[in-house]
Order: sequence, then C-alpha cells, then structure tokens
Amino acid sequence: MINKLTSICLVSLLMLGAAGTTYGAVASGGTITTNGAYTIHAFTNSGAFTVNPLCSLACEVLIVAGGGGGAVGGGGAGGLILTNISVSGLNIATIGAGGAGGTWGAAGNSGQDSSFSTI
Repeated sequence: MINKLTSICLVSLLMLGAAGTTYGAVASGGTITTNGAYTIHAFTNSGAFTVNPLCSLACEVLIVAGGGGGAVGGGGAGGLILTNISVSGLNIATIGAGGAGGTWGAAGNSGQDSSFSTI
C-alpha cells in the first residue's frame, strides 16, 4: 500500500497478445483520454481497470499523492511511477481520501491509503 495518494493514472503503451500480435485499445476504466500514441486511464475515484483477458498490457502506472491535511506547516505530497508494468484482467484502483486540515496551531490529519492491483 502507498500512503496518502489521491489519484492513479495508467498510460497504455502497447497491447500484446499471443505470438506478439499487437491489438488496439482493449482496456476500460477511469477517465480515458489519448495523447498521440498513448491512451490514458485516469482515476480520481476508486474503480476497476479491466484489460482484455486474451492479452496483457505493457503500461506505466503513475500514482500521485494528495498528502495530508495542511495547517501547521502544510500537507505533504508525493508520488510513484512504475514503467513497463504488465497488466491483464481485472485490476482495482483504490483511491484514498486526502487528510482533513487542522485547526489553528494543530497539525492536519493523514490521508488514507491508495493502491492499484497489488501495488
């Protein structure tokens, strides 16, 4: 589990099937946009990312942290990027809520965990 993350973005690089056959987009889930040859699946709420079970998807996974609630010193943020990850079948993107801000003179609360599949 990765702590205090509030969004997950998957970038579809290449869909491979049997004997190296290349397929078109056969994945669903999240808000889908394209940028050149890339298909982007962005999650700001928990949901399913499903890849055609006949093939696997080589992708980049970007997890961006929203951080804890700010107050004394502000809330922190972080992120994680994984490249060339093989994804197939049903994968769950779980998006944790950001932490609530603190009152004057008190620290804010930690955010909840986010995860993608087993990451």
